[in-house]
Amino acid sequence: MLEPIIYERKLTLQEFISRSEQAGISLLFNQASTGRISGITYFINDFKIKGQALGNRFKWA
Repeated sequence: MLEPIIYERKLTLQEFISRSEQAGISLLFNQASTGRISGITYFINDFKIKGQALGNRFKWA
């Protein structure tokens, strides 16, 4: 599911979003008032989890 996508190198953001959606994973990017992305949340079916809760590989860098 998400792990193989995370390990792929040199994916553009659009490719990452597209591959995640193809795997049934929806993404929510948390945007600060400055416009900067400050985090990411993953949705799979009715399950929701923040990237930071999954570990460093899944956090927004």
